[in-house]
Amino acid sequence: MVAEIEAEGGDAVALAGDVRSEAYAKALVALAVERFGRLDIAFNNAGTLGEAGPSTDVSEAGWNDAVAINLTGSFLGAKHQIAEMLKHGGGSVIFTSTFVGYSFAFPGVAAYSASKSGLIGLTQALAAEFGPRGIRVNAILPGAVETGMYREMNDTTDKQAFMTNPGAEAGGAARRTRPLGAVPRVRRLCFRHRHCLTGRWRCLHHPELIPVVAQSSQCGRERTQPGRLGR
Repeated sequence: MVAEIEAEGGDAVALAGDVRSEAYAKALVALAVERFGRLDIAFNNAGTLGEAGPSTDVSEAGWNDAVAINLTGSFLGAKHQIAEMLKHGGGSVIFTSTFVGYSFAFPGVAAYSASKSGLIGLTQALAAEFGPRGIRVNAILPGAVETGMYREMNDTTDKQAFMTNPGAEAGGAARRTRPLGAVPRVRRLCFRHRHCLTGRWRCLHHPELIPVVAQSSQCGRERTQPGRLGR
């Protein structure tokens, strides 16, 4: 990925590691500051489907691993990202959650649903705590994105039809998209002029089929108005 970015004229650096490790979270921030001088934007996108199958058969280790990667790993990342951003007056932290477990869910993905849904609560808590100090915290909730995780989760034609059928009972995600389809939405959350967009989560890919109500959240001395977040 670094080579691809550099080939397009950008500047990038990578550090392999385990998002479950706090030492890795600290090292990532330190590397960003060393390479680019400061940290303004952090996108916590790592995740796992975790142990799937009947919830009565999910092991404690499988449950804990999904929570450690999807929820704790994001918290550890944000913990050190925010600490660095506070040094220069603000920044933007973004999480990748999911609509699964928020607007509706599927059988056999309890660990994934619970750990990813927890990111919405984390988003609100961090936004309320650090909004007055210039830190914006938001989350995106992608629909059906064509990734290895999506293919693992939807490994039959019936599951795939449900995910891409707007008329499906309980609401399908309406269409599949490529990972790059989320880039414009994430980019908007990075802009400085959106200084009072915080403590919110945005459903991507036909949000009218997956209703989400934005919550008001303090941002500096101003306060956002509750409303529906769409496109």
